[in-house]
Amino acid sequence: GQISRYIIRRNQLLPGLMTSLIVVVLLLLQTWQPVERMVSNQVMRWRGAHSWGSRLVMISIDDKTLEQFGQYPISRDYYARLLDQLKKEEASVVVFNLILSDSVTSNRFSSEPISKQTDSAERSANERFARAMAVHGRVIVGQVWDVEGNPVEPIPVFSDTALAKGHMRLSADRDGFARSLEVTYGDLPALGSAATQAYSLEDELVSIPSDLSRMHINWPGPVQDVPTISLADVINGDSPPDAFTGKIILVGYGATSGFAPMRTAFNNRWPVPGS
Repeated sequence: GQISRYIIRRNQLLPGLMTSLIVVVLLLLQTWQPVERMVSNQVMRWRGAHSWGSRLVMISIDDKTLEQFGQYPISRDYYARLLDQLKKEEASVVVFNLILSDSVTSNRFSSEPISKQTDSAERSANERFARAMAVHGRVIVGQVWDVEGNPVEPIPVFSDTALAKGHMRLSADRDGFARSLEVTYGDLPALGSAATQAYSLEDELVSIPSDLSRMHINWPGPVQDVPTISLADVINGDSPPDAFTGKIILVGYGATSGFAPMRTAFNNRWPVPGS
């Protein structure tokens, strides 16, 4: 039914932010060269955790955000307001690691028909979000695929307005550890690759591998060490000054129910937090 289809879509979304983080960090730190296939998680732990870098900030749709703005999916008016704020603070690139394939986000779990008033309000919110995308100019959106392999794309107004699209796929090995990711899937780069390419247009040139089909992941450190700010704090004006200037901003679902069922060298107990 409608609920089960939405649950399947959201489960496909969960690993996507991990993909974004991994690719952006590997490319920015120039550590994308494949590590030895047989390297163990313990070797990475012996090496010790490294910084995720100063050019990356995650804005999380966390429990605090849902308490203030309602259950997920929240109104896209908040995304428009977020982009307005990030434009003022001169954020370099904004990446939405969210499934944006529905024109209406409210009433998903109700059997009641959506009223004309609600439908009109939500379409207006979509238009405001798209206008904010256009004003910012460097927004990346993601795409997933359903269990039958059919693309689940952002609605046309978002696809047409965004600077680029990227795939949100990250597979785990049979033991639950994420050790590699697809550089491209179909004709789409990984979401993080698309973000890095956009960052290279005006900020800092970053070399992107063109001869690899998969990247092997040399994890910098625990996922929870990624600099993270609540979406609610940004909307309410409570984020630190200059937190976003010149940064790559990843916007994703980070509430407790969104933890991804996978493990990393530094997060060997799953689910992984903050994904």
